[in-house]
Amino acid sequence: MNTTAADFAGKVAEVVFGSHAGYLIPKLILVGNDIDIVDIDQVVWALATRSHPARDHFIFPDVREFPMVPYLTEEDKARGSGGKAIINCLFPEQFSGVTRAGTASYRHSYPEQVRAKVEANWKQYGF
Repeated sequence: MNTTAADFAGKVAEVVFGSHAGYLIPKLILVGNDIDIVDIDQVVWALATRSHPARDHFIFPDVREFPMVPYLTEEDKARGSGGKAIINCLFPEQFSGVTRAGTASYRHSYPEQVRAKVEANWKQYGF
């Protein structure tokens, strides 16, 4: 990609938040193609393990906001903007085209037979 997380988030914000459909979206989470976006466990895992709180949260305070978002104040609604955010869960290397090693997680690290046995005995293990 040859960009930075901040530049990429800015470009994504411009495209998405500037579109008609993006008007309804207050927050975006950027993940790699190894994360299944319809699996909430994987998305939460990516948030917990890949997003640096100081470097990967990008706020766009002046973007037009959908007025029915519950956290908006009356001032935000009157102004027409309350802020939108992009949370980056991509590794820094991904912006320069470098690939990190595979994902280290329970699902990726153990064969299905081992996981099935562990899960079948989970209560016996005291969990």
